Amino acid sequence: MAGVAPGGVSRSEVYRGSGPRLMLPAWTFIGIFGLLPVLLMAVYSFLTKEFRGGVTWEPTLAAYDQFFLDRGLFGDEPPKIEWTYITIFWRSIWQAGLATLLTLLIGFPTAWFIATRPPQTRSVWLFLVTIPYWVNLLIRTVSMKFLIRDTGPLNEFLLW
Repeated sequence: MAGVAPGGVSRSEVYRGSGPRLMLPAWTFIGIFGLLPVLLMAVYSFLTKEFRGGVTWEPTLAAYDQFFLDRGLFGDEPPKIEWTYITIFWRSIWQAGLATLLTLLIGFPTAWFIATRPPQTRSVWLFLVTIPYWVNLLIRTVSMKFLIRDTGPLNEFLLW
């Protein structure tokens, strides 16, 4: 009988409440490889820079002072606001937000559309969505075949 686990209990009852437990490996991976490097960079940005690289564990705002204020090449001029870096910084934030918004506006309706298709056609729709990601691999494969064939530029160079 489909949909019933051993012991006469439905599968939904067996898996009920196990969502957080099943998500733990994914959240651990995201934490270690996504959030931890960002946190380390944030901590290092407040530390004192050494002469030949590296840092000493003395908190300072010197990096942010250097980012936001221009004191001249030798640091002997009065500080003035460095609008170039600030403009680039806010442009990057704006573009990241816009890319996130567009991804959400395109991705969620597409995912909803695929999820509401009959199970027989769902894999076809997923296949159609992934085709553009194969173009890079296809172009690299054809280029490599061109380079290493018997009359290709690499063989001609090696036989020269």
